[in-house]
Amino acid sequence: MLTLGFLNIGFPELMLILVLALIVFGPSKLPEIGRSIGKGLTEFRKVTEGVKSQMDEAMKPVKDIKSDVDEVTKPIEEIKKATSNPVSYATEKLLGDKESAVEEDNKKTEKNNSSQEKDNKSQEKKSEEEHKS
Repeated sequence: MLTLGFLNIGFPELMLILVLALIVFGPSKLPEIGRSIGKGLTEFRKVTEGVKSQMDEAMKPVKDIKSDVDEVTKPIEEIKKATSNPVSYATEKLLGDKESAVEEDNKKTEKNNSSQEKDNKSQEKKSEEEHKS
């Protein structure tokens, strides 16, 4: 389905608009109107691109300042984290990433559980064989 994104106009709606324009303006004026609308849209696009580039240019120093502020506040945040919960902070620093440590622990537990299940099944089979004999 053909749609004009910002207008949400599908193909049937577009055809209806074209037929109405043909009826209202006539076949001789329609090409002239289409050209003027196209020129207007092109000019609008150029203006919006210019405004966007000016805004990006104006925001560049702000982005630089923000990155500098983030760089300066990073050690402060680290100290804040260390003083608010020293045990957790020390554990995190010693083990690295907490989540990866927990994931590793979960994997080990799963492996132990699966190996215990295998052992239990093999013992059950042996006891069943002994009872059959």
